[in-house]
Parts: sequence; C-alpha cells; structure tokens
Amino acid sequence: MRIPESTLSEIRSRIDIAEVIAEHVTLQRRGGRYWGLCPFHQEKSASFTVTPDKGVYYCFGCHKGGTVFDFVMEIEKVPWRDAVEILAKKAGIEIPQEDEEQGGIKRGTFFELYRRVAGSFHWLLTEGAAAESARRYLAGRGLQKEAIEAFQLGYAPFDRDWLFQFLAQKSYSQEFLSKTGLFIESTGGSSSALFANRIMFPISNARGEIIAFGGRALGDSQPKYLNSPETAFFRKRENLFGIDKAAPAIRGEGFFVLVEGYMDVLALHQAGIANCIAPLGTALTEQQVRLLKRYAGKAVVLFDGDDAGQNATSRAIEMLEKEDLIVQVVELPGGQDPADFIQKEEVGALKDFLARPGESFPYLMRKAVAAHDRSSTEGKEGIRDQLFPFIAAPASQMRRDRYLTLLADELDADQGALRQDFSAWSSRRRVPGPRAGQGTSWGSPAERGAPGEGRAYETRTLAHGESGAVSSDLFLMLAVAANRDLFPLVRNGGVTLADIDDEKARALFVALEESFRAEDTGFEALCARIDDAAVRDLAIRKVSSGEFDMNQERLVADGVRKIRQRALVKRIDAVAVEMRKAERESRDSPRVRELLVEKMHLDSELEKLKTRAAGV
Repeated sequence: MRIPESTLSEIRSRIDIAEVIAEHVTLQRRGGRYWGLCPFHQEKSASFTVTPDKGVYYCFGCHKGGTVFDFVMEIEKVPWRDAVEILAKKAGIEIPQEDEEQGGIKRGTFFELYRRVAGSFHWLLTEGAAAESARRYLAGRGLQKEAIEAFQLGYAPFDRDWLFQFLAQKSYSQEFLSKTGLFIESTGGSSSALFANRIMFPISNARGEIIAFGGRALGDSQPKYLNSPETAFFRKRENLFGIDKAAPAIRGEGFFVLVEGYMDVLALHQAGIANCIAPLGTALTEQQVRLLKRYAGKAVVLFDGDDAGQNATSRAIEMLEKEDLIVQVVELPGGQDPADFIQKEEVGALKDFLARPGESFPYLMRKAVAAHDRSSTEGKEGIRDQLFPFIAAPASQMRRDRYLTLLADELDADQGALRQDFSAWSSRRRVPGPRAGQGTSWGSPAERGAPGEGRAYETRTLAHGESGAVSSDLFLMLAVAANRDLFPLVRNGGVTLADIDDEKARALFVALEESFRAEDTGFEALCARIDDAAVRDLAIRKVSSGEFDMNQERLVADGVRKIRQRALVKRIDAVAVEMRKAERESRDSPRVRELLVEKMHLDSELEKLKTRAAGV
C-alpha cells in the first residue's frame, strides 16, 4: 500500500529527529546542532551530528546520514515502510490504506490472489491424493511437517486448466489473471497454468507478503526449478527466498547465512538455523546484497561443494565485499549441499561446519593456487591476476592492504613489487579522470577566491571523507538546498535547467524546483525528491557541516551571477557564429541586423553583471 505524501509530511512535522535519536544516542547541544558518539561504528570522540531544523543526521566518521526515516531503518534494521509505521505510531498518526496500482494491478488484489493460490497449493500438497509423489519426495529429503507448514509448501497439479477455472469462479477476470505471472497465454487466447506437477515454494517479500512462486519439477520435467516471471510487484533481483522468516534471526545473530536454493533454506531452518536466505535461482545481485546489509554487516556463504557452488561462492564474495560486508565461507566436503546433511540426519555435523567458517580471502587464494602452477612465474602471475579483482572489491583500504600482504606471503613475492602491480592494474581498470577544467578540492568561501567567468568547474578543497570534484554549479545548488528560502533568488535571477552544465547540479535543481512548486519547505522533503543517492548524501553532509550557515545570500547571488555570465557568453558566441554565416550569404539581410541587435543587448547584459560583481 502506498503511503500518501501528505501523511509523510505530517509525520515529519510532528516528529523531532533529535528526540528520536536521543533514545539511542547521548546527545549534547552545540549551537544549532547536537553531537554524540555514532551508534553505527565504534569511536571515542563524537563525530555524529543531528541538525534538528533541517531534520537530518550525519556521521563524519563513517559517513552515514539521512532523515529520521533513514535513522529508524538503520538502527532498527527494518524496511522503509516499517520505519514509517514506527514513526507514525510514535506521532499518533494513522496511515491511510490506499490500494496502490502498478501495471494495471491493484496491490491489495494481487497479494490477496497470491495468498489464496498459496493456500490452495498447500492444501493440495497436504491433503490431495494427486500429491502423493510430492509428499514422498519431501519425506525422502528429510523435511518434517513443521518446516513444510512454516514455509507453506504446496503442490501444483498436472492439470494446467484447473487453476484458471478455479480463480474464474472466484470472479477474477482473464485480463487481471493474465498480468499475475501465474499463466501462459496461448495463441488462441486461452490461459494455462505456468506451474504443473511441481512442488511449490511461496516467495515472500520482507513484509511476509507472498509475491511469487518457485516450483520444483517432479520426475524428469525441465527445467528442474521454475520461478514466476517478473510482475508489477515481483522483481527477482530485489528479493530473497526466506527473508521474511530470516530477518529477526539475522538481527539477533548479527550475520546471515547465504545458501544456494530453496531446499537448503528449509533444511537449515529445520536444523534451528533460522538466519539463512537464498537468491532466487540466479547469481547474487547488488540489490539483494543491499537488502541484506540492512539487517547485518557480516555474511557466511554456504554454497554447494561442487564446482558450480565454488564458482558461485567466489562471485558472491566479491559482490558482498564491494558493499563492505565481512565475509566468511563454509566449505562442505564431497560436493554436498546443506540439504544433504538433513536428508542423512547429520544436523550435528552441519552445525559443526557452520561453527567453524573460514575467512574469505584465504579461501579464494586456495582456489586460485589450485588452478595454477605456483612453482612457475607464469603460474604466480595467473594467481595474482585471478585475485586482484577480489582485492579491489572491499571499500576498506585496511582490508585491501591485508589481502595484498597475504598474497605476497603465499606467492613468496616482494610486497613492494606486488603493490606496484596492483596499482598498475587498478589504474588500467579505473574510469577516466575529471575532464579538463575540473578541480579536485573544495574549501571555505574565503579559500576559493573569485569565481572564474565562463567556467563550469572550479578547484575546491574537499572536506574530510569526500572525493572527486565539485563544480561551481553544484556548489550553488548545495548552498540553496541548505537555505531553501533562497531558491527564489535562483529562479528570479533567470537561471534555468538548460543553463546548468553539471549533471548532479541539474538533479538537485529539479528537486528544488519540484519542492518549490509543491510548497515543501522542509529539507527532509527535499531529500525525498533527490533521485541521485550521491547527490542526496552530499547535500546532507554539507547541511550537517554548517558550511552554508554564513553569508548565504552572497553565496547564492555570486553563484547565480556566474551561471548567468556563462550562459550569456555561450549565447554571444553562438550569435557571433550565426552572424558570420548570415553575412557570408548577404551583409544587408534583415537576419544580420536582428543578430547584431541581439548581440548588442547580450553584451550590455554581460557588462551589467560584471559591473555588479565588481561592486561598481
């Protein structure tokens, strides 16, 4: 259900972010901000700040920041909607239940359908005579009734016409059913069930709402596992099997166990290991990793012991470390998977393996060494080249440094030489640097000096923890974001979206314009309109730093003048080119005279701007 923007605005107006955060952090007021020890990382001196009038928090140590909704999501390890509901309850606000529609399907109707279908499949598995082979298969895999009930496993019958007829009797239209992912449309217009003679695994989102199915074939049917196609409410890359049941355990344990398939998740849950989840029949995705990162900062990878499982483990390690998670690996012997241990009633042995996970990089080194001849220079270089992408993956420089040390020791190589090789390799794969004219630093207004005319980019001294260049356009938009009441200076100064060169500044300008038209005055509301996460984080950081608390009008006026000067110079140059072209055709043409008049006007406007800038 979509939460109306009016409800979110009301929550923001009633909730004091400092009071919410003070329930978890001891805050001390300094001027217009509060400071305290960051709850998201260990520190001895306070680098965590709350800016109540802007409704944001930011840590200058670990660089986490956001609105009150973000804080509750992070501290409680809950999805966005749950955070909104927690704050709504605290504010005494009731969230209206709107039936969101996507792709011509209402959310409530979609979820009600899947709940009904899952219930029917489950009844067929547990009570239907046709599901005897499915029950025998599950019993043979060692699954007990409790696990089958907990995950509401089901059975889809041979008859592909049954499901459509059953749902049509419940007054569902063919048009609606055709969009649900449950049916295959034939050329004749009839609908047949996607799943037939399969054990059904309901797939739920983090809120426990069933959004799709996975089906395992009985017999020799192919494919062995079949998932629902993507629908308006199901994106395979964004969901994980078992996340709704695993989330509380993941929060409690402080880590999650990543396994390959549905049966592995069921086996571990049956063994009392509830903090486990699995991708949906594909390689792990960035979206899935980010979802898991909400709940814990540590991962234990427990994939099958065969070659495919080992390759998937390597890919998962790189994906997880890119998101700065701590990764450990459990290696199962003899190509086995977790479900094999349950089938053989060896739960104790499986728990022993889980109790002794190994570090990720030594695991990767063993695999690389096994694939190359370590005794030759060529083999050592092969090991090096195979492992460099994994060394580059972590965000932590300390972790990368340790991996290089371990690799140098393993190869009996000179550490300095290996680090030079890594630097050269990193340089080759790095994206191109800033374009000509872009700077690399951003400092105080006094340090920046007079803005150069006609240039989109300036050299600025970046604050601690930042990287990359910040353009003069983006600098202006950040200053306005920090002082929302000054946005009319930008609009009245004649600055339009077309005048802004920097892409990030354009994104911020669009958000500011939308907020202005909607009469949103709060900084939190502006943050909600910024689609670019990097721009949003930068705006929060700058607001939290207080960098734009002084000389706000001067900063904005200078920035507006500079953009207008650049726009005028561009237009003057364009007019000059057009004049030369027109003069070649006819010196006395009306078009030449029109362009000359326009150029004179533009020159006059440019001179006025320069005069105002000089204070004359």
